[in-house]
Amino acid sequence: MIQKSNSLAQTLIISGMHRSGTSLTASLLASTGINLGQKLLQSNNSNQKGHFESIDFLDFHRNVLYSQGVSTDGWTLNKSITVPEQFLVEAKSIVQKNISQPVWGWKEPRTILFLDFWANLLPEAKFVFVYRSPWEVIDSLYRRGDPTFTNNPNFALQVWLNYNEIIRDFCDRFSSKCLLFKLEYIIKEPNILVTSIKDKFGITLKKVDNLYEEKLLHNEVASSHRPVLIKTYFPEAVALYQELDERAVNFKEFDNCSICEIDSFPSYSAWVFQDWLNLRLLETKLKDIKFNLNQTQNQLNQTQNQLNQTQNQLNQTQAMLIAMQGSKFWKLRNFWFRLKKVIGLPNND
Repeated sequence: MIQKSNSLAQTLIISGMHRSGTSLTASLLASTGINLGQKLLQSNNSNQKGHFESIDFLDFHRNVLYSQGVSTDGWTLNKSITVPEQFLVEAKSIVQKNISQPVWGWKEPRTILFLDFWANLLPEAKFVFVYRSPWEVIDSLYRRGDPTFTNNPNFALQVWLNYNEIIRDFCDRFSSKCLLFKLEYIIKEPNILVTSIKDKFGITLKKVDNLYEEKLLHNEVASSHRPVLIKTYFPEAVALYQELDERAVNFKEFDNCSICEIDSFPSYSAWVFQDWLNLRLLETKLKDIKFNLNQTQNQLNQTQNQLNQTQNQLNQTQAMLIAMQGSKFWKLRNFWFRLKKVIGLPNND
């Protein structure tokens, strides 16, 4: 347990499986005035609006994971990471350094692996979890190109299961200090965060600034046959997704639910040839691209040859001009010498 320098400060810890919308959630809560840290992870291609992720807590989690021989990215099936005693002083120091406003906290997906540790160290802390469908998370991980999944793509689903099982179990054990949000609900009504946090935790926040940009969140995979693959071959993921829905903050005006969503999926037989067809269509498109590329290359070669010919002609013309100019110079010089001789001028050139 830690003694906070600001006894009135309230702590909100924001987390969820990677690519589940934790950055968006953190950005929305940051707009309400919550202090999420002095040093935040910068934006990149995968998070163009920024991660809103505390570097202090990120480095702490990475260092502990490294000490345990676990992937520092958090790709593990461990349910809980043991924090060695030598890291305890550092954890307390990070907390003390970041408490500066009435409501403070941090966002970091690896926090899921350290929930018991932080719950013991900060017993008054409240937890805000975000979850997203397994197919969308997996698709987002593949888009980002994490090398861990290159030779084991199924591992992405296993990690999704592990993280969200931890969230489910933690919410069941500490329901009074947890709020679970479905990403789609946050997108539809961002102030669901403010309302729910006030109703359950008694923490009053400013109205959320809606920072969501639809183009930055890919969800087109939901209309493909990928969810059907998961429903058919990994029913445990679909079951867990439904369990999360049952525990999540739910507004009656939102009729979207995973059960309705999943029941609307066609049978896999309707999609069984889709990859085959898509592969052939891509091969055909690639052939067209190669053909057009060859034509363009041939045209470029012809243009280069014409340019070389023009350059050679230019060089010849320039040489002739120089030669002509030289010939005229010597003729004028000789004429000048003869003229001076005729008129009797001294020849001192």
